[in-house]
Parts: sequence; structure tokens; C-alpha cells
Amino acid sequence: MKRTSQGFTLIELLVSAAILAVLVTLLFSIVGQASRLFSRGEAQTEALGNFRAATSIIRRDLRSALLPVDRTNQNSLQFILNPPAVSAAYKNRDALFWQCASRSGTNTSGVSIVGYFVKWDTTDPTRPQSRLCRIAIESGNPDFLIYQNPGGWISDSVLEAVAPANKAQNYRGLLAENVIGLWITLEENEGGVIKPVDEFDSRIKGKLPVAARLSLAFLSPSGAKRMTQADAAAIRALYQSTPATNFLAALPAPLRPEAQLYTTRVVLP
Repeated sequence: MKRTSQGFTLIELLVSAAILAVLVTLLFSIVGQASRLFSRGEAQTEALGNFRAATSIIRRDLRSALLPVDRTNQNSLQFILNPPAVSAAYKNRDALFWQCASRSGTNTSGVSIVGYFVKWDTTDPTRPQSRLCRIAIESGNPDFLIYQNPGGWISDSVLEAVAPANKAQNYRGLLAENVIGLWITLEENEGGVIKPVDEFDSRIKGKLPVAARLSLAFLSPSGAKRMTQADAAAIRALYQSTPATNFLAALPAPLRPEAQLYTTRVVLP
């Protein structure tokens, strides 16, 4: 009686190996995609949390904004969007400064200077960084100049002194990291009609705006690590012609999935 041997042929083994390789590749692809989606979701959650924390502080300061008792006094308190004395280096895209009620028990005048701007740190050529900064200057501080120098109380030198937001100065003035854009549109009441304005000076208007619309663009930590000097230059160039609504779509392609834009509206009392 002839004995027959049973087993797999070489072709069957090759086919099985090929199928196994395809399955393993698909598995790793699915796992990798799930990991990326999870990381992106975490980054979005972190950005939303940072936005809520930052706008909570901005909202509090805005709702404490002050006007001078004598509104005809052009050298008194001021609420100003994009002051001409502040250079483009601190307008990314907008910068807003004003006086508000102080929360410090040692402030004899009861008035503080506050303001918000985005600052880029390019001291490390391999890793440019962008930060949302807040100035807070109490009366008695040498940089509290609203009364001594009402025409030049806010400037690049003042911003650099009170909110350097760098490691050497313990990140003083830093409010949120990886903020690559700040857009501020103020709304004023003209004869019962609410109109948006891109520039505002309470000394000229004789009033405060009725509301402020703020948009903040955040970059995820992983996106911030990959951002190059060329990317940073391209992002800053976008401010010249790109509104907040079109900003994300105009970003360099590698950074688009890493960016988020959030907007809020604050009504002033």
C-alpha cells in the first residue's frame, strides 16, 4: 500500500505569508490612525481648555474697563485697539490695552493698566514659539504711565518690561502658549445700530465699545514642535490679509490639522 504525505505546498505557504503580511499592515495602519485621532482629540481638548481659561481672564478685565469721569479730557484714561505706538511685532494680529478697576488692596488709585497681545519668540532658530501675553500694571509701578505720560503710556519697551514671557524672566506675562493669532473686533453703538470696528480709541469716541469679539488660534504641542522659522514667517504674513475665518485654511499644509480657532463675544457693561 502506497503512503501519501500530507502538508502545505510552497505556493500555499507563500500565499498564506502574503495574506498575513497584508493583515498585519492593515492592523498597524488602523492602530496608527486611531492613535493619531486620539492625540488630535487630546490636543483639541487642551486647546479648548486653554481658550476657556484665557477668555475667562480677558472677560473679567473687559467688564472692569473704565472711562474717565471727564470724557472731554483727551489726556485721561484710554481704551485703545492697536495703538500706533506699539509696533507690528506685538500685533499678531491685534493688540488691545485699557485701564480697569484694580483688584489689588495696595493700589492707592484703584486703577490698573491691562492689555493683551501675541508675542513670538525666535531666539531659538530651531523652534520658534508664540505666546498670548497679558500685561497688568498697578499704580506705583514705574511703568504705570497713564497720568505722567498720557500720550505714551503704552509702547514696545513697556510691553517688553512688564510681559517678557520668556524663561529668563520666569515667563512673566505669559497667559497661554502656542497661540498663533489673536483677532479683536470691537462693536460700537451708532444711533442704535451696532457696527463692528477694527480700530478704536475711547478718547476720540468718548465712550467704550458695547462688545468685543475675540478669536484665538491655537497650535497643538506636536504642531508647535514641528513649526519651522519659515512656517512662523508664513503665519505672521497671513495676518496682513487673512481674516480669522480663513486663517486655518491658509496655514502651511503640515500645520493645518494641528491648528484650532475659537471665538467668543464679550459684552461690556
